[in-house]
Amino acid sequence: METGIYSSVPGRDLQDEIYSQVSVQRPLLQDEEKQIHHIAIPKPFTQQAELLDRCQECNLRPKHFSSVWTETGFIVSICLSQVFDEYLTSGFFALMPVLMDEFQLSDTSIAWPATVTPLFTSAFLLSFGRLADIYGGFAIYTGGLAWASLWTTLAGFTNNYTIFMFCRAMQGLGAAAHLPAGLAILGQMYRPGPRKNMVFSIHGAMAPLGSFVGILVASLVSQYAHWSLYFWIGAVIAILALSGTAATRPSVRPACEEHALRMDWTGGIGLATSLMLLVFSITEAADVQKWWRSLRIVTTGIMAVVGMIVTAAVECRFVDQPLVPASVFQIKYIRPLLLGLLPSYGAVSVYTCYATLQ
Repeated sequence: METGIYSSVPGRDLQDEIYSQVSVQRPLLQDEEKQIHHIAIPKPFTQQAELLDRCQECNLRPKHFSSVWTETGFIVSICLSQVFDEYLTSGFFALMPVLMDEFQLSDTSIAWPATVTPLFTSAFLLSFGRLADIYGGFAIYTGGLAWASLWTTLAGFTNNYTIFMFCRAMQGLGAAAHLPAGLAILGQMYRPGPRKNMVFSIHGAMAPLGSFVGILVASLVSQYAHWSLYFWIGAVIAILALSGTAATRPSVRPACEEHALRMDWTGGIGLATSLMLLVFSITEAADVQKWWRSLRIVTTGIMAVVGMIVTAAVECRFVDQPLVPASVFQIKYIRPLLLGLLPSYGAVSVYTCYATLQ
C-alpha cells in the first residue's frame, strides 16, 4: 500500500481492499491484477491527489537552497538591490537643494540629475530583461549591480557637473540591468504558488522602503554631513547586496538552455532613443518661454513621437520576438492596470521633485 497523500484517496483504499480479499483466496493472474488496478481507482481521485501533491511542492523550500538560512540570505540580498535602486532615485530629491548650491544650478538644470537615472533605467529595462533571459539572470544581475555601485562611489568624489551627470546616467544603466535580472532569478527559483507570491510581495515592498530610507538619509546628510556621504552609503548597500547574493547563490540553469530567444535590437534601440528625445523635449520646455516657438524643443518632441510610432509598427509587423509581445496586452485587466500606473508614478515623481525645490 502506498503512503503519503495517495493513501487518503478513497479510490486507492478501495483498490487495496479488493486486491487483498481476492489474493487471499488464490494467486492472481497477471491480467486479473491489471483489471483490478484499472477499475478500482476513479480518475477524479487520482487527479485530485496529483494536484494536492503539486500544491505541497509549491510551499516547500526550493531544492537549490541547502537550508532556510541560505534561502533567507538570498532573498534579503536580492531585495537589497531593490532598496538600492529606490534609494538613489527617490532620496536624490531631498539632496537637490544642496547640489544646487554646490554646482550653481538653476531649478531646471537640477532636474536633469534627478531625471537622467530613471530615464536610463526605463529606456534600457526591457533590453536588459531580454538579455537576462538569454544569458541567465545571475550574469546580468551581478554585472549591473557592480556597475551601479562603481558609479555611485565615483559620484561622491566628483566636483564637476558634467561628470556627475554621467555618473547618474550610469547608475540608471546599472539599475536597468540588475532589476529585471533579479526578478528573473526569483522567477526561476520558485514554482507558482503561495511561497512564490510571498517572495515577490517582499521584493515589491522593498521599493517604498528604499524610497523612505533614501529620503531619510539624504535629509540627514544635507543637514549634518557632506552630500558625498549619501552616495557612499548607497554604494555600501549595493556591495552588501552583491556580496550576499554571491555567498548564497544557488545553482540555477540559465534560461537560454530552455528557450531559443534572440535579442530584439530594433525594439531596444528604437525605444531608448524615443524615450530620451521625449524626456529631453519635456524637460527643456520648462526652461524656455513660449516653448512652442523653440525649434529645438518642437523638433525633438516630434521626433520622439514619430520614433515611438515607427518602433511600435515595426515590432508588431516585422519582429518575430519583440521585447513586448502583443499577447501581454491580452492578459485580463493588464491594460487598465498599466493605464493607472502611468499617471500615478509620473505624478508622484513630478510632485516630489518640484515640492523639494520650493
